[in-house]
Amino acid sequence: MAKKIDINKIADDAKKAADGWLLDADVATRVVRVLNSKIEEIAAQLLGFEKRWDRWEVDRCNGRDKTTAAGDYVRSAVDQGVKKWFDDLAGNLPGLPKKARASLISYYLERLERELRQRLERKAEDDAARMVNEIIEEAAGRISRQPAGGTEATGG
Repeated sequence: MAKKIDINKIADDAKKAADGWLLDADVATRVVRVLNSKIEEIAAQLLGFEKRWDRWEVDRCNGRDKTTAAGDYVRSAVDQGVKKWFDDLAGNLPGLPKKARASLISYYLERLERELRQRLERKAEDDAARMVNEIIEEAAGRISRQPAGGTEATGG
């Protein structure tokens, strides 16, 4: 035989448990207490650090160093340093020797001539194909105008 369940007793027990838990501390207070006790760790982790061997290091696990405030800061600082280095270097590059400059100009002119020849060849091929089509059309027109069985007289 099934035991009779008193719904009122279950409701009273649930209310007492909830009231007791809330009297200990409401959820927000508990959250604040936990956060306050771990504030250094939380802030460091949000910035992208993790504690290893009692030292804080940039968290590189799964590329997190590229998606954190610390990673952003380091990347920005490196980018600025590299940019400054290139800017400083650009102003101090040696000039190109005259012999090298003459060689490059000569190479450019040879390459330009080769490219022009290739493009002219392609253009001539296109024009020749067009002209062949025109000649074929003209010949087809003459053939269609001829009387059946005869040939058109050609001047000579």
